[in-house]
Amino acid sequence: MEVKFEYSDKASITEVKSFNKNSTTALTQNKDEIDSLLYLQQHLRNMLNEKNYADVKLRADGEVFFAHKCLLASRSPVFRAMFDREMLESKTSVIDMRDVEAKTLKYFLEYLYTGTVDGMDDKMALNLLLHCKKSRLMFIQYLVQSLLIAP
Repeated sequence: MEVKFEYSDKASITEVKSFNKNSTTALTQNKDEIDSLLYLQQHLRNMLNEKNYADVKLRADGEVFFAHKCLLASRSPVFRAMFDREMLESKTSVIDMRDVEAKTLKYFLEYLYTGTVDGMDDKMALNLLLHCKKSRLMFIQYLVQSLLIAP
């Protein structure tokens, strides 16, 4: 299976080329690379799920999610601007997410940390898409739109 992603300088996916299910050459040649990425993804998932070293809290619907400013800022221009400026959220390290449901925020953070989202239905995908538009996250918008369009 070969999937090729080409990225623009703004980290959004600009093109996804089709893959051939019968071709295993690419996977065999890049097994070490894939293993390394899977380990990194798992470590980032662990980082999200543990409170250790978290330096910011995101609140939605009374639920609190622990996160890391450096990761949020590197993945989202909205978070970057929030942390770079002398905003209340930057000083208190608490961000009240009034315009998003807790479940949507959970999926949003999962994607920011791991690049994947598991167990999402169409309604949640639409909620996530709307939140990503607000957060100016073009790379995830493309992926969620493709999930909604897929048969």
